[in-house]
Amino acid sequence: MVIAVFGIFGVLVIRGIELLGLQLSYDSPYAIALGLFGFGAIVVVVGYLQVIWSLAGVVVVIESSWGFAPLRRSKNLIQGMRKVSLSLLLFFEFFVSLLVWSSSSTAADMGGTADGWKSWAFVVQTVVSSAFVTLFMLHYLAAHTVLYMYCKAYHGDLAWEIAEEFSTEYVFLPFDGEKVPHLVSVVVP
Repeated sequence: MVIAVFGIFGVLVIRGIELLGLQLSYDSPYAIALGLFGFGAIVVVVGYLQVIWSLAGVVVVIESSWGFAPLRRSKNLIQGMRKVSLSLLLFFEFFVSLLVWSSSSTAADMGGTADGWKSWAFVVQTVVSSAFVTLFMLHYLAAHTVLYMYCKAYHGDLAWEIAEEFSTEYVFLPFDGEKVPHLVSVVVP
């Protein structure tokens, strides 16, 4: 949606310049600089939105909310943890991008659409690459779920839930029959 808004704005600016009767050369250094500036603005805005809304999917599932409420909740939870969210985003996107790029370049080396689609090497390489991308995405989801719990604990939301659940009971592990019972405690910095 954000990219579509930037795209429509760019088209309107170009058409406005042409309507004014000015010549626009796409090979000029000014047009290239303007295009690079627009691309950089898109990267910054989309990156910022990905960081502050990174917990929205987890909020939808765990808190059973929908619409704009998970986006607001994600923004509130991620305050103070933006660097962690950005680190997760960059880490997983780097490795997924690297895997997709390497698999697409080897697919092009295997013959592309000619006989490459029918070779077993191409099929095995595609299945293995897809499996690894799926594993990275699963770990990405698990990391964001852990980040959600950490953000709740950081903001003090989790301590009350744990205290409420375990306030009357001790937590025994199955193999701790004769040992001292363990208490659950949350320390909020």
